[in-house]
Amino acid sequence: MKDLIRKILKEDLKYWGVDGKNMGPKLEEGSKGENYMFFSNLKQMRRQLDIMINEFDTNMVNDTLNNGHDWADDHITEAKVNIDQVFDFFMNKLKDEDGEYITDMLEEK
Repeated sequence: MKDLIRKILKEDLKYWGVDGKNMGPKLEEGSKGENYMFFSNLKQMRRQLDIMINEFDTNMVNDTLNNGHDWADDHITEAKVNIDQVFDFFMNKLKDEDGEYITDMLEEK
């Protein structure tokens, strides 16, 4: 578990130690681009979801949810609703007046 926490803090979130006690984000020069927090938040959510899906023990999560922590399920459900709304908003921006997707607005990865 310590290794997982260390990985999240140092590698995934790019946190670094200050005097061995405090932790803070390590910002690269020029990292504050336009709307950087929007994209940074998306990347952090993706990392956290990948860890919860791929590395958390399903039995532990189920047991925890079933033993008085069903609030976590409610938070995930509400987060999904919010992400759905943002996703749908941007997907609608990718359509022309005929409802067809504008292919040159879709970035190739």
